[in-house]
Amino acid sequence: MAGIYIHIPFCHSKCYYCDFYSRPCKNGAETLAGQYIKALACEWQMRRNEISQPITTLYIGGGTPSAIPPELYGYILQFLPLENVTEFTVEANPEDVTPRWAATIKSLGVNRISMGVQSMIHTELESVGRRHTPADAVNAYLTLRSAGFDNISLDLIYGLPKQTPESWEYSLNKLLSLRPEHLSAYSLTYEEGTR
Repeated sequence: MAGIYIHIPFCHSKCYYCDFYSRPCKNGAETLAGQYIKALACEWQMRRNEISQPITTLYIGGGTPSAIPPELYGYILQFLPLENVTEFTVEANPEDVTPRWAATIKSLGVNRISMGVQSMIHTELESVGRRHTPADAVNAYLTLRSAGFDNISLDLIYGLPKQTPESWEYSLNKLLSLRPEHLSAYSLTYEEGTR
């Protein structure tokens, strides 16, 4: 069995702690994203014979995959052998999740969403350059459930500026109350070149 990771290097803005390669989604970003997806499809066509095992997991990460139009994924997916894929994950930021986005992603065969919530305290989110609010996170989660997603992973970060043990516990309990299938907790680390 084989797993494929596809990196989408586009973000609406760069979070202060992020050291992953990404480009800002500004004017013309949709064109650039389309060109990037087409280049990925060409790369896959050149390398597809290098994978001798069936693909069972597909993970689209970033950057922020939800920052580009989800229809673009259809272009590369048409070239991938997806018949054995049992887990197809796309990363998302809460502010990008709309009913239309969720329905489109679901129609492409995505069956798992990994959403970067990071905190349920607005000042903590602001302190690291996150664009969403705690309410956005809850609304996005409910939108995903309404679209039929029954495998949602939520990310939290501990060690954020202004975070206290009490605020960490609050965020943790708030997300646990949503009953996600998976919860990831990451320690804040500042890499070289981040703020």
